[in-house]
Amino acid sequence: MSLNATHDGLGGSAKTGRVDILALVCRDVPLTWQGTTSGGEHAGPCPFCGGGRDRFRVWPAHPSGRGRWWCRRCDASGDGIDYVRRRDGVGFLDACRVLNVWPGSPARLAPVPTTSLDEPTNEWRARAEAFVAPCEGALREPQGRRALDYLHARGISDAAMRDMRLGLNVSELREDRGAWGLEGGGQVWLPPGIVMPVIGEGGHLLGVRIRRADTEPRYVAVTGGVNALHGAQNLSSVMPAMIVEGAFDALVVDQAAGDLVTPVATLSTTGARRPKWFAALTRAPRLLLAFDADEGGRTACDYWLDVFPTARAWPSPAGDPSDMWVREGDVGVRRWVLEGLDTVEDDAATEAHCERAAICLDSGVSVAH
Repeated sequence: MSLNATHDGLGGSAKTGRVDILALVCRDVPLTWQGTTSGGEHAGPCPFCGGGRDRFRVWPAHPSGRGRWWCRRCDASGDGIDYVRRRDGVGFLDACRVLNVWPGSPARLAPVPTTSLDEPTNEWRARAEAFVAPCEGALREPQGRRALDYLHARGISDAAMRDMRLGLNVSELREDRGAWGLEGGGQVWLPPGIVMPVIGEGGHLLGVRIRRADTEPRYVAVTGGVNALHGAQNLSSVMPAMIVEGAFDALVVDQAAGDLVTPVATLSTTGARRPKWFAALTRAPRLLLAFDADEGGRTACDYWLDVFPTARAWPSPAGDPSDMWVREGDVGVRRWVLEGLDTVEDDAATEAHCERAAICLDSGVSVAH
């Protein structure tokens, strides 16, 4: 597809950055109306993984103020710009040109008019806490031995498991959405697997992910959690940061080199793409991007380089940090982190982060420092 092509009725406004995501996606796959969730929900087959007849969901009037999409099978998600980037295999700026939107438009960086997308509801948090707490205990029961052995083999210490409140859900659960404080019909799916809470400031739960054993999708995000940057509460102005993809990756980096760098995880290749997390990352004086060494990881790295141009791409030569730990232990992970930090110049990185802070402030996002 030519980058100079135009989409009749699809192009956004260069001033507002609005994109008609429903018309955009319907050019590729058929969508049908599903209900009123998040301002109106449409479903169809996934144009990327081909998953099912209704695995791909589109919300043209999403409360964030911009159209959103998500595949329940391959876990790809984003807005109109992300859709074009993935579909056409182009970078952020080229996708903006295809859609005729300004890269810095409010549709990309404006603060969300409701806090529901940055923080779960109190009802959701209470129900999530009631689910997570017994799972913590189950991990240390005889029935959790296999999961515990797996975590140890991936380099996760017992102390880290306790700090991150890892647990085990031993049987499949399906609970009414209303019990979780969620609107609409249907159920919240809680499959068996390793329970991985996403913890924010003050220990509050922002989300819950479940890692299933040998079954796709491998990771399931519990409905109602937010699109969070795992570990963002630990970011500071005196410690460089490293963005990784998975929570296990962040844990092994923290154990091996937590005195050198603050690891944070996006939890998926398209996760944490929100102004709140952009602002949090401006606290760090230097930034390393250590996404998985695959196509999805490279695309994610390109995205974050568009947001923080002086960040340093530093993928693990072993595929991801967790795989590196399996091969080389704490010593190998620590050496790799040190080598990455040596490649980033303090002054240039700090200057660029200050510029990003200004963008966040202009968008109405508070930057603590």
